[in-house]
Amino acid sequence: MSQDQGTADVSRVHDTNPWAAWMGAVWGTPPSGGLGQDAWSYWRDACQRAVLFWDVMRQRGDNYVANIAKTAPNVLKFEFALVADGRKLPRPVNYASCASHAAGGR
Repeated sequence: MSQDQGTADVSRVHDTNPWAAWMGAVWGTPPSGGLGQDAWSYWRDACQRAVLFWDVMRQRGDNYVANIAKTAPNVLKFEFALVADGRKLPRPVNYASCASHAAGGR
């Protein structure tokens, strides 16, 4: 990868990922040379990975909450009517009873 291409990739990442712009502004440049530079680079990489990990966990949590909020997530593409929701039974269960309809809506 050429230096120009690497610079273009980094600027594109900064445009699409707010964390990358923030990390670039906060962490700046590492100390020059040897063990100090290696330790600084390792620490910066570990912090960036931790931030990205928790950002992915936040996104997964948001997706989970959005999916749970649905009454009966429709995985198949046909019309149906919810007959009984197992979560509302005296002893709740994790399924629902549905009646499916033909493509014409009968």
